[in-house]
Amino acid sequence: MSHLKNNLLFSSLTILLVTGGSLWLAQSTHNKVLSQKLEAKNVNQVSSYSGDIDLLTVS
Repeated sequence: MSHLKNNLLFSSLTILLVTGGSLWLAQSTHNKVLSQKLEAKNVNQVSSYSGDIDLLTVS
């Protein structure tokens, strides 16, 4: 009976560790994608802003 309890305990811990790792990896990937989207948005804003300055200089 003790052997069965140990197997159940180790199986449960393994499942928890794998699930936790998967959730951490998914959250980490989500944060990286969000960060890249924000960087791309900021680059586009800087590009359009510098274009406005060029138009004012030409005028």
